[in-house]
Amino acid sequence: MKKQSFLDKIFKKKTVVEKLPEPVIKTEHEIAQPEEFPFTMGAPPPMDVPVPELDDREIIGELDVLVNKTKIANHKIDSPTRVGRDPAQADIIVTELIVSKLHCTIYVQDGTVFVQDNSSTNGTYVYNQKINLQPIEDNTMIGLGKKGTVQLIFRKGGTQ
Repeated sequence: MKKQSFLDKIFKKKTVVEKLPEPVIKTEHEIAQPEEFPFTMGAPPPMDVPVPELDDREIIGELDVLVNKTKIANHKIDSPTRVGRDPAQADIIVTELIVSKLHCTIYVQDGTVFVQDNSSTNGTYVYNQKINLQPIEDNTMIGLGKKGTVQLIFRKGGTQ
């Protein structure tokens, strides 16, 4: 026999067990038949529902990401493309500590491709020269931070 605790004796606690209702089992004839539904399964949507347009952003090139001279990623890029360490802000994520949360942006203006530093802590460099805004061409090397451990190589148009 189970001993009652001191508080159970004082308050004369009673355990109440609720009885669950019995499950209802429907027969074949009680189950709704397809003709009772106002729609049919697999039917195409009505023609008057607008379909979202595909993203028409044009690919402007490719970006190879190198860390310590080792290629770790290749990305097709469009305009604008943001590079940084923070996934909430950047399109291309580079997790090295020398890279700022939103380090730089690559974009096209009047047919020219530019790289712009976003006030990064360690700077953006094109061919080892610190820049704020710089036009770039095919095979341009972009450094994220002065140490040169993180490099981006821009290829115009990308490979097919």
